[in-house]
Amino acid sequence: AGINAAIDSLGAGGGEVWCPEAEYAIDSSIIFDYANTTLRGSGNGTYFNATTFNGNVVDCNGKTDLLIRDLKIRGSAGSGYTQSLIYEGVAITSYRVTVQNCYLYDSDGYGINFSSAEYSLNRDHKIIDNYVDGCDGAGIIVYKRRCSITTNTVFDCQGIHAGQFMVVNNNEVFNSTDRGIYAQTASNVVGNVVFNSQIHGIGTSGNSVVVTGNKVFECIAGHGFEIINADYGTISGNITQGNANNKVGFYIASTAYATINNNTDRSWAGKEDWGIYLDNSDYCTVEANVCLGHDNGGIYLGATSTNNHVVHNNLEGEAVVTIQNLGANNTVINAVAGVTTHYQELLMDTDKKFNLRDSAI
Repeated sequence: AGINAAIDSLGAGGGEVWCPEAEYAIDSSIIFDYANTTLRGSGNGTYFNATTFNGNVVDCNGKTDLLIRDLKIRGSAGSGYTQSLIYEGVAITSYRVTVQNCYLYDSDGYGINFSSAEYSLNRDHKIIDNYVDGCDGAGIIVYKRRCSITTNTVFDCQGIHAGQFMVVNNNEVFNSTDRGIYAQTASNVVGNVVFNSQIHGIGTSGNSVVVTGNKVFECIAGHGFEIINADYGTISGNITQGNANNKVGFYIASTAYATINNNTDRSWAGKEDWGIYLDNSDYCTVEANVCLGHDNGGIYLGATSTNNHVVHNNLEGEAVVTIQNLGANNTVINAVAGVTTHYQELLMDTDKKFNLRDSAI
């Protein structure tokens, strides 16, 4: 009640409400009444305890130009409550909300939830430097346009879900109970690390995606990368290894004119079937990739994948099949490159930090 009263007192011009270090028992939603408002704490010492509250903790109420930062918020995971720790509200329009440097955990729903209103009328949000842990739903879900999700850590949630024309860069996702990261049309997914996702490591749906410089390690029941309907997309410079049995490193489906190049996929017996798998995909360029150690082979071109250009891939580490080409009019050149290449192995130490180890093929 005290925090809401402080927000109410700001008036139509907005302003800042600062919450000093203390534990705040939350028994009702904290609701923004005005645009141009900041809700700021003092880091983890500012603790919003909502373990017994059945509702959204911080409600942006559809307001514009908000900043929420430096807070610790705990929800009620497993309670059956309908809850998001930070929620956009149900209003039609909302622009330029920033959530920064918050520690969010134990939500029965989402950690950060910007998914309730129309795509085109909600945009330019920034989700930066947050740690989200133990939510029953997605750690971060921003089904909007032109938003950025950067340098966050999401642990034991349903990963990060992003909308269209998004920037999803330099995040770490551990032990996702769904996909690690999912993004849609014309999004950039760059420099992320995903470890031990229940389903796919990184998934996209929609044209003109850019998926580069990501590292995906040991998905439990899915592909390393699942790229769907990605016409004119770029999948480049990614590393993945050791994903699920009967799955593949890079699954490319219903896609045309995409570029899949300079990726590395390492597997071993009983894990992935193929390194790169094209399903119903045409006119794609598959070039300078490294695949090794797969149960079935390096690169698979399905019967409905035609007119693809597959050139100079290093498949020397494939003991079964290098390339299986079942489609028509595919060009395959130098399937096993005779050069010395390196792969990078992704390792996680006991402090949940990642290290890369270079090894010669």
